[in-house]
Amino acid sequence: MENMELVKSEGCFPSLETAPWLVFPSEESQLFVSISKGKCDERNIRPWNKVWVSSHGWLVTEDEQRSLLLLQPISMEMIKIPRPEFNMQDSRYKCFLPLPPTDPNWVIFFMHQDCHLILLFRQGDTKWEVYRSRAAIIQHVVSLKGKFYAHTLRDRLAVVEVFPYLQVKVLEVEPMIKELTYGSFICKYLLESRGELFLVFKHNYHYTETFHSFFVFKMDFCKMKWVKVESIGADCIFFLGIGSGCVYYTANTRLKGDVIYFFNSEDNAFYAFDLEDGSLSINLCDQVGDNVWDTQFWLLPPISSGYVPSSNSELESTKEGNAKSKEIKQRPSTTITITRSEFDKMDVEERNWLELPDNIIELTRSRLFLSRDHIHFSFVFKSWRLIKPLVHLPRRPLLLFTHKGDGLCKFFDPAYNKIYDFAISHLKDTVFHFSKDGWLLLSRRSPLPNFSFFLFNPFTNEKVSLPFFWPSKINFTHFKPPYGLSFSSQPMLPDFIVFYICANRNCVYIYIYRHNDKTWTQKVYISHPHFQVGHNYPVYLDGLFYCLALDGRLGVFDPSKSTWTVLDKPKGVNFERSKAFTAGNYMVESNGELLLVFTDHIKCSVRVFQLDRCEKRLVEAKDLNNQTLFVSQGRSLSVAATKRGMENRIYFPMSHCDFTDSCLSYFMKSESAALNFHKSKGYVDSIWIYNPRD
Repeated sequence: MENMELVKSEGCFPSLETAPWLVFPSEESQLFVSISKGKCDERNIRPWNKVWVSSHGWLVTEDEQRSLLLLQPISMEMIKIPRPEFNMQDSRYKCFLPLPPTDPNWVIFFMHQDCHLILLFRQGDTKWEVYRSRAAIIQHVVSLKGKFYAHTLRDRLAVVEVFPYLQVKVLEVEPMIKELTYGSFICKYLLESRGELFLVFKHNYHYTETFHSFFVFKMDFCKMKWVKVESIGADCIFFLGIGSGCVYYTANTRLKGDVIYFFNSEDNAFYAFDLEDGSLSINLCDQVGDNVWDTQFWLLPPISSGYVPSSNSELESTKEGNAKSKEIKQRPSTTITITRSEFDKMDVEERNWLELPDNIIELTRSRLFLSRDHIHFSFVFKSWRLIKPLVHLPRRPLLLFTHKGDGLCKFFDPAYNKIYDFAISHLKDTVFHFSKDGWLLLSRRSPLPNFSFFLFNPFTNEKVSLPFFWPSKINFTHFKPPYGLSFSSQPMLPDFIVFYICANRNCVYIYIYRHNDKTWTQKVYISHPHFQVGHNYPVYLDGLFYCLALDGRLGVFDPSKSTWTVLDKPKGVNFERSKAFTAGNYMVESNGELLLVFTDHIKCSVRVFQLDRCEKRLVEAKDLNNQTLFVSQGRSLSVAATKRGMENRIYFPMSHCDFTDSCLSYFMKSESAALNFHKSKGYVDSIWIYNPRD
């Protein structure tokens, strides 16, 4: 697998052209992973023992004698500071350097995460000042317009004053949604960018590092409240690390802005989440797995964190360049405003176009083939835009993904590498949970767990609402939609069942909704050991729902008897990495049989097992009987090959070419087959959908 190139050198620092870097330090060497160039450089630059924090291109680290240093690793400029009187090996301390040492007001903070202890060192001090904050436990500190702002453990905003002595003042800020801010699966980062204060929430699925979503807020100091934003800036990047983050600006670089980078140790990969289109790109760091590294941090050139355009003309040119780069994207949204008086002067013939019956408009729109024709049609009259078109697409499995939840949808056809664009209002601000027979199981997007589900068929524009339910008695953090949801058949059929499973400690909770029921039915079962629901959906086969756990065990629920049983996991499969984003486990019904697909990017392999329902065990399969599989965490499909060359092939919801060429696939019959996720791109909101009927 051709991933990142590894170069080994002694002493010298990597070229600035390769910045920024993800760095893995150890006592022997440092591994520099270039974000912009896609290269790995292993260097031996001393002194680097333990790195407490990387900020503004500077490091707070230790030398070989365990003395504390401020180090600029490019110029090797060092500032020795007294060692604080506490156990430096205590991992509960977090370090912050809110200003670079080139600023005359630089300070260093050490914050204890289990108590109210704060240690402060100012420029010119000879010893550390110790302070016990009665206000709050501080999580992050940044500098903004001459003040130090802190984010506390209980999500309060505070000002940290360091002159003439250290004190913490909590500000009166409108409280945020409690369920958004609490939970062991949420990482929080306080960042400053161009005079604005940002708070980033990175949601992971419970007990795992698998990424779920980002929520970004900006502080409105006039109203003293956090305001949700959809963008951090066209040329701005947030790098999120262990306990802290940093800001980078993309001027004179090839990197795209409005992106959040983060590292996932589960699969040794760094990810780029694009706030503009909601896509997630994967970059594997295979060399990381060959050594034992202490930790990792982001390292930026010193000038980047303080980047400010040198003049108004430079700022204007930057804006002009951004405007030109987005010119094509903005054209479709251009509309012509007609006043009421102008409208009254229009000829009767022109006005009659607005009075066309909806079915005529819908029929006309259904005959349009090109995506751009649908867009142009929508902007003729505002009322025409509201007419919901019937989506006419090939009767093949298609990958459906949305753009930032705004209702603009793309259907990707892997058979012919085509993309179809549609504006579907029912899909605005929705989360995909499951699909079957052309129907989608959806809920409205929300920072809170949302248990108000509905079904929608984009091919027929039919919508079916489901009764609301809230799984009380259980902490919401143990419920993790979009996983664990599925349904048995089309909603108008009498055997229609919606199934939802979740777990809390040794209890398995199953919720059932049947055709024409008024409420959901709850079932509780004891499971030893704990059945941790996997990142996939249950499969309905011959009257039974099959559920896959993270450790590979298979749970079976019989809705007719309300029984729950658990089968043993298959042997020889590595489930330790099943929590990683790139090591997905999938279930799919194929020709009346249940198949389980396990992927492992470390071995570049895919293994398929078939359930022997008589013996109640899994048997490894060597081919797919000329079927084609389309797998994803929201829905997997098995169909007869619709095109030569697609048989015995497994398609994944990611691409190396932004879905302009093809999506990732794996050929079961080839002995040299490999699955390379490196530099692949997928969409957080995506799902396979198939309408087998006219």
